[in-house]
Amino acid sequence: MNLEQRALEFFAYLEENYYLKRDLKSVEDCLSNNISWIGTGVNEVCTNLEEAGQALTNEVKEYDGTFSISDSDINYIELSDNLCIIFGSIIVTPQSFELAEENLRFSIILKDIDGKMTLEHVHFSHPDIMQGEDNYFTPKSRMNTHCNLQNKVDQRRRQLEILTKNIPGGAHQCLDDDGLTLVAMSDGFLTMLGYTREEVQSLFDNKFMNLIYPDDRAKILRDIQQQANDKDELELEYRLNHKNGQPIWILDKCRRVHTDGQSSFYCILIENTDRKKEQEELRLSLERYQVVINQTTDIVFEWDVINDTLNFSNNYYKKFGYIALSSDISQVLMLSNNIHPGDKKNLSTIMRKCIAGEPFAETELRIKKESGPFIWCRVRVTTQFNDYKQPVKVIGIIVDINDEIRQKQKLLDQAQRDPLTGLYNKSAIYSVIDSCIRENIDHTTQALMILDIDYFKSINDLYGHLTGDKVLSEVAKALKDATRSTDFVGRIGGDEFIIFLPEVINTAAVLKKADNILDAIRSLRPFKDERHLTCSVGIAMNVSHETSYFDLYQAADEALYIRKNNGRDGSTLFDSEIHSNLNKVLNNHRNNEQTDNNYANNYVVDQGLAQYCFRTLFASDNFESDLTSLLEIIGRSFDVSRTYVFESDEDYNHVNMAYEWCNDGIEPQLALLQDFTYDEDLDDYPSNFNEEGIFIWSKTNPISEKLLKVLEVQGIKSMLQCGVYYQGHFLGGIGFDECVREDREWSPAQISSFKLTANVLSTFMIQHRMLQYLLKLTGNKDSI
Repeated sequence: MNLEQRALEFFAYLEENYYLKRDLKSVEDCLSNNISWIGTGVNEVCTNLEEAGQALTNEVKEYDGTFSISDSDINYIELSDNLCIIFGSIIVTPQSFELAEENLRFSIILKDIDGKMTLEHVHFSHPDIMQGEDNYFTPKSRMNTHCNLQNKVDQRRRQLEILTKNIPGGAHQCLDDDGLTLVAMSDGFLTMLGYTREEVQSLFDNKFMNLIYPDDRAKILRDIQQQANDKDELELEYRLNHKNGQPIWILDKCRRVHTDGQSSFYCILIENTDRKKEQEELRLSLERYQVVINQTTDIVFEWDVINDTLNFSNNYYKKFGYIALSSDISQVLMLSNNIHPGDKKNLSTIMRKCIAGEPFAETELRIKKESGPFIWCRVRVTTQFNDYKQPVKVIGIIVDINDEIRQKQKLLDQAQRDPLTGLYNKSAIYSVIDSCIRENIDHTTQALMILDIDYFKSINDLYGHLTGDKVLSEVAKALKDATRSTDFVGRIGGDEFIIFLPEVINTAAVLKKADNILDAIRSLRPFKDERHLTCSVGIAMNVSHETSYFDLYQAADEALYIRKNNGRDGSTLFDSEIHSNLNKVLNNHRNNEQTDNNYANNYVVDQGLAQYCFRTLFASDNFESDLTSLLEIIGRSFDVSRTYVFESDEDYNHVNMAYEWCNDGIEPQLALLQDFTYDEDLDDYPSNFNEEGIFIWSKTNPISEKLLKVLEVQGIKSMLQCGVYYQGHFLGGIGFDECVREDREWSPAQISSFKLTANVLSTFMIQHRMLQYLLKLTGNKDSI
């Protein structure tokens, strides 16, 4: 790069830092120790680096803003191998409106010292505006002749007239006397009021006071007197009489001027009738807004984003019992103990959305009451923007949803829990484990265990399903006692349980945990004899968030299969050798297991339940007690809200509910459904059953209005019933009610299984009813 290129590049650097960036420290670093600097000002003469540095400092104090360059002409002359001159002209415009545009001529001398450019001399000058373009000197006549000055005055006067005619509203001059006598009026002034100059003279005697609305005149005189004591510039607001008979609102900005011992007012009038109407509408709107706020139980707030302040309606204190934070919100709100620690992330997110310019946002968080716990609240916000699309205000509302959240949580907990054991059901535990795996971005060691009760089928066969249910409940409790509160335990099949440990130290700790679980199961004694329980456990480990739940489950399942084939009553940890050696066998095993899982998900009950009912009632010593117990087992197997038996009276026209079991949270109906008539109360109820004796109803199926009311009172959303018949007589029926799920449908397999089980119960019901009838005939009051 030659000297010219380096010199022009260095000049561009100086130009950028001096004008565009105003980084005068960088400019000072480029100055030679022997710098000479001649500027445009009288005192801008520097002969060394110290004086130049002080001049630059003083220049920043006077104006620290930047300039824009509109035009420039740069020239270069080389003086020697390391010395050159750059000269020309440049036009720069300051950012401030208070400073004029600079039309400059300049010359600078640059020196190249060992490859580094330094600034040796600077000279700035202004062209003389009073000098002709072809002249080298300024004639005296140009500067002070009366003609030149008069032309300038005339030009300014014409400009003032144009400005006066084009200002919105009008202008006038009036004397500072009692009537405010008008001296001059602009055309805009007359147009604004609708009068001509002649009408102002004839109707108002050229008195501005007479144009003022009568109710405002006394106030105007007081305002003039009060403001005049402080300053000569006044701002007044009042009404003037318009020619159409309607007063108009005026904003009057005037100045008192004293000339030759007399004072006058020079006034600019702007009509603001529409603005006054808007102010009144705004006042009424704010009044209505305040009425609504005072009447609602919700809390309204306003966040001033610019000033970082927060204002709440009075309902905040009523709700929470303390005064809310109001200043430095973006800093102190996240530190407040009044926001639940688990919800501060939600609060931070909604605040960032508002600042980022999102118009609407919503979240839920817990806010502490002065006395008592945190309560759930829903926060909805709307962001307001200025003309530059920048957020300036956030208007929001806080709604108490504590009862709603608790009810939702209760219903969610019911939906996620296995009704018999209280553990997570299959779908819920899958969701929980899958979420924990996907969130494991830190590669924490995790473990999944699948547990099977050994020989559980034989327990049901030997002791019955009631004992089997007791075993499942005790195993579930043992698993909960043997795990941490941070671990997850679920029931995913008949006797199959799953345990997920989201954070463990190592494999040895997991194996020790499995041994503790095995010992806890062995210690159970759910039977009358001394027989104890054992179980088999398959274990799989995970350290990646990319592992799928199904892959982890499959690994644990394969380990469980190996454990069962190696004697049960123990645990096996999955490794690659297990998968390679037993892949074919495990595929067959999983096909069978998938069938079992579908069976559990759909609540399809096979012939075993009907057989169990038969064995129980056949050996029963107390029919009514055992039947009630069976209704619970049947109801939980089918996962319904209510299981019941209803019977016809001796005349076959009346019906009563005889036995009933209700799931958790379901209202019993036994005491209410008594002595109903099939025809009058229930609209020929037996006609609803099909040829197979089945009656299926949901809200999408049409039934009589009378019967619909009876079902709705009970909270029934869908229903499945099997009729009981004897020699053509309708003796009653056995039924299921669904009172929670809106979309419950009864599959063919469920209907078939229900019918088989109902037929078993109905056989013993008919037998029991006939025996009761015989006892009644014989007068024997003892039951059989």
